[in-house]
Amino acid sequence: MLNTLRKKSIHHSETNLHQGKYFDLTFDPFKKDEETDKIIIFIRDVTEKKLLRAEAIRAGHLASLGELAAGANNKAKTIDQITLFDDDDHLK
Repeated sequence: MLNTLRKKSIHHSETNLHQGKYFDLTFDPFKKDEETDKIIIFIRDVTEKKLLRAEAIRAGHLASLGELAAGANNKAKTIDQITLFDDDDHLK
């Protein structure tokens, strides 16, 4: 808050003020008169937004893992087909 007054600029931060709850804090400085500096503090609960973002990241990781597993499975099938093809050639 003191930086907001010193720099006379808006400052944002995100914090965990209460167990499991996340808040976005915005400090907005203004002058009431020539001698009095004031700050308006906006507090928004961003817990749901943060949880949804984490869930989207997890879903993306799982999708990537699924693609990797599918690719590995496809490679394994190709190797099996090549091996079977080679075995057939040796039988002739």
